[in-house]
Formats: sequence, structure tokens, C-alpha cells
Amino acid sequence: MKDPSTIAGSPGEILSLAWPIAVGMLSYTVMGVIDTALMGQVGTSAQAGVGLASTLIFCCMSFFRGIVTGAQNIVAAADGAKDHARVRQAGSAALLLGATSGLMAMVVCAIIVFFVLPFITSQEPQLADATFHYFSLRLIDLPISIVGFAAQAALQGLGDTKIRMWAGLAGNAINGTLDFVFIFGLGPIPAMGASGAALATIAGTLAMTLMYLKRYLTCFKRPQMPPKSVLFNAAHLGLPAGTQALLANIAWGLTNVVLTRIGSSELAASQVVVNITSLSFLPGYGIAEATSTLVGRAIGARNLPLAARTIRSGRKIALTVMGLCGVLFFTCGSQIASLFSQDQSVLLAAGKLLQIAAAFQLFDAIATVHLASLRAAGDMKFCMIISCSGSWGITLPATVLFGACLGWGASGAWLGMLAETLMLAFFTGWRIKGIAQGRIGRLDLLLGISSRATR
Repeated sequence: MKDPSTIAGSPGEILSLAWPIAVGMLSYTVMGVIDTALMGQVGTSAQAGVGLASTLIFCCMSFFRGIVTGAQNIVAAADGAKDHARVRQAGSAALLLGATSGLMAMVVCAIIVFFVLPFITSQEPQLADATFHYFSLRLIDLPISIVGFAAQAALQGLGDTKIRMWAGLAGNAINGTLDFVFIFGLGPIPAMGASGAALATIAGTLAMTLMYLKRYLTCFKRPQMPPKSVLFNAAHLGLPAGTQALLANIAWGLTNVVLTRIGSSELAASQVVVNITSLSFLPGYGIAEATSTLVGRAIGARNLPLAARTIRSGRKIALTVMGLCGVLFFTCGSQIASLFSQDQSVLLAAGKLLQIAAAFQLFDAIATVHLASLRAAGDMKFCMIISCSGSWGITLPATVLFGACLGWGASGAWLGMLAETLMLAFFTGWRIKGIAQGRIGRLDLLLGISSRATR
């Protein structure tokens, strides 16, 4: 009997790539989950402060990490086209873009720490203190993290996803162990609270990056200065992806600012639910990333029917996984939330949010797979426009109107996200048909050739 993982475009092939990504991302996300859960034992303000700082850091990093994904898409397409020279050039471009972006991210975040945070957290001194101490220390790991992400992205373009799993597990083990030591203290080591959580995260990130770089050298050899054309193509693909991620996460950051103004309990409840739903979203995202790699490879090989079959398989798996998680959130949401906080006001709000979150699991599964596949084809501008329309045109206004003005709190924000995912699922479903029809795809950027050459 033929191994399902060897059938091109099948669910088995996608799962063979997706499960290491899912485990790796899940392990990495558990860093944030552990930080959030342990800080809940310190206090609600400390928990909210670490959550707010993490959101702002991710928001800042999203642009620079997004730029690197352009090189990943070129690696996948070139690998499908058997263009080994371009594969190596794109891998080198990823590292160069990652190193430059990491330094820029550190500068931008430093500006946020010293000039933006005092305004955001001015009404709650305890929240301000926790946010500042965590955020200021995390500046150290920004260049490290983005270089590691660049190496991991290049490897994923080749279909090497297991390193993401092992690095995520190792980083999580280090972070989790040091969290207990640094947050609460042990022996001569004093309790450091939010600062301790940041130091533990830095140590975990460093371990992951070193593992990625070691594997990169095995697969790509020593990096070389990429040709200007390859660097330009990678940046051309990556800039819309980075802009999309930045604008979407700024909108999410502003959503959290609104929740901060409403109260720490609403913000803490939202952060708890973000961490809980990430246990569903990240496996779904792993499936989408695996689908993206295989779609890019199929497009590079000029096999459009294979690309379409791969998308259908990825969508089916994501719907199954995230749908089952939605049922779990709806039926056991309050019990799950109690693992993260003992504050009754936080638990009450989180229980309501998980019921809303359960409803958008299916729409989110569809939209995530479609957007990843469209990016693999080089359709970056559409992804940027549709994603930003949802975050800025639906979720953020819903948070202000329903959450703040009408007094619905975090429920207003999450109802906005439900509407956003519904919109994304509909419009990406229409757009994705263009890949099979040959209307969607930037082979000029992915392979360095005219897209007319395939017609």
C-alpha cells in the first residue's frame, strides 16, 4: 500500500509537513502561555502588563518578519523548478534581510518603550511597571529572534519542517524551566516577576536561533551575497506581507489599548483567550504553512492542478482540526480559562469570549489556508488589502463602538473578529480559484522569469 505522505497534494503529504510545524509553533506559543499563566499568580496587573508588552513586541516584529517571507516563497518555488542555484541565493537573501530587519526592529521597539508606553499605561502604575520591565529586556532578543526566523523560513521553503519542531521544544523547555526560577526566585536568585519572564524568553529564543542556524548551514552551506535581482524579488514579495502583518497587528495593538482603557480585567481576559485559542489557531496555521510550501513548489513546477488539489486538501484538514477545537472551547471554555487566572471577573469575561471564539474557528480555518496559498503564489497585494480591510474596517471599529461606547468590553472586540474572519473566508474563497486558472501567480518574482513563459 502506498504511503499517503508520498501522494502529491494529498492530506497525507500536507500532514507530513504540517505536524512538525504545528508542534514547533505550539511549543513556541507555550512560552507565552506559561508566561501569562505564571504572571497570573503574581497578579492581574502583572499578567495584563506582560500580555500587553508581548502584543506590542509582536506587532513591531511582524513587519520585519513579514519581509523575510518573500525569500521563503522564492525558495519553495525555485525548489519546485529544480533551480538549485536560486534556492541557495534566496536562502542567503533571507538571512541578510533577517539580520538587517532585526536591528531595525530593536530601534523601533526602543522608541515604543520609552516614548509610547508611558502614555498607554499612564492610568495604572502597576500595569505600567510590569509592561516596562518586560518590554525593555525583550529588546535584547529582537535581532536574535528575527535572524532565527529568517533561517527557519528558508528551511521551511525547502520543506524542512522538523527543525521547527525540535527548536520549538528546546526553546520551550528552557523558557519554562527558567520562568519558575526567575519569576518566583530560587535560592540566591531573587524573584524578578515580569523581568524574570523576559529573561527566560530571551534564553529560549537564543537556543532556538542557534539550532536554526546550524541546520541552515547543513542545507544551504555558507551564506553568500545574493544577486541584487534575487534580493529585490524577495523584498518585493516580502514588503506587502510585512506591511499587512504590521497594519493588522497595529490594529490589534490598538484594540488592546482600548481594552486597557476599559480595564485590566477585560484586557487580561482577552489575553487569556488569545493564549487558549492559539492552541487551535497554531495547528491550523501549521497546516496552512505546509499547504503554502507545497503550493509554492507546485507553482514552481508549473503544475497548477496539483496546486489546486493541495489547497483543497489543506482546507479540509484545517476545517477538521479547528472545528473540533471550536467544540471544545464552547463546551469547556470556563474550565480551561480557570487554568490561567483565579480572578472571577477575568474568568467570567473569558468564558463569554471563548463562546464567541468557538464560532469563528471554521471561518478562520478557511481564511488561513487561503491566505497562505495566495502568498505562496505571490499574490501579496491582495492579501495585504483584504487582511487590513478586515482588521481596520471591522475589528477595531467594533471594539470602539461595542466594547467601549456600548460597554460590552472585550466581547465587542471578539464579535468584530468573528465578522472579520467571515469576510476573509468569503473573499479569499473567490480569489483562490485564480491559482488553478493561472490568473494568480508572480513567476517573474518567484522564479525570475516572465509569467508569460508558462502560458
